[in-house]
Amino acid sequence: MPATFLFTAAAAMALLPAGAVLFVVLDRYAAPRVPKNLFDDRKVFLLVPIGIPLGIVLALVLVAYFAALSSASRSGDISGPSLYLLLFLFIAALLRRVLVRIKTFGGSSKKDPQVTIHTFAYGTMSGAGTALGFSIWQLDVPHPPLQAIPILLGFSVDLVLLEAWAGLRFGRAMCSRFSWLPPLRVMAGEALGLLALSPIFVGDAYLGYAGLAVLFIGLMLMMSREEPRALGPLRRILEGEKQQREGRFGRSARTLDRPKDEDEASEDPVEGSPIASERTS
Repeated sequence: MPATFLFTAAAAMALLPAGAVLFVVLDRYAAPRVPKNLFDDRKVFLLVPIGIPLGIVLALVLVAYFAALSSASRSGDISGPSLYLLLFLFIAALLRRVLVRIKTFGGSSKKDPQVTIHTFAYGTMSGAGTALGFSIWQLDVPHPPLQAIPILLGFSVDLVLLEAWAGLRFGRAMCSRFSWLPPLRVMAGEALGLLALSPIFVGDAYLGYAGLAVLFIGLMLMMSREEPRALGPLRRILEGEKQQREGRFGRSARTLDRPKDEDEASEDPVEGSPIASERTS
């Protein structure tokens, strides 16, 4: 297979789902849906050239995991796949943790909701890089079967959704408690997702197809629940700023809106008061 077509097909299967996920989620927090963008779009786009290469690094570990899993299905030794699975989880958690320690994307112990946007964008693009490396590995054979294309597309979509969910969950955990320890729920979720993708490499194709479908549905449900929890503070900050503006300018606005007759009436002395009696005299 020509190298150009190979790379183009792999890039399309990896980058198109990642771009769709980013657009669908971030569009809810960008103008004109809201008065102003609730995130720094320059930092989000900067995470694209950062996340894809690091995702390719993760793809090397993932390929080693699936290759060891295929060998273990014949030999019965699961020590190799277990080691690569733990290595994948450790490297993924370490890269996310280093990201939020960079000053541009986090860099402090303050509970900044922007951290969640950054970890989500990084997770989506690192998932795209992982899917890209995995697809190139699968397509790099003399005559790949045509039925492998939809399976690889399913793998790519699931990997992107898995890492995007992990980014959301990781960012929310860092905003609630900023620590070096990786959230165990994120690592457990990634481990279950990779295990759901594994049956095809053991030789059970039907169970593997079912795993792809079940994982996709589960990740969509988890994303729909995690997204408002993780990114909801951005909307609350905007509402707080709006209330502050209304409180700051509300009194002057009421003064300006008051009819002129009321101002003049307030200046007239009240009948029976000492001022009125002085003017009468």
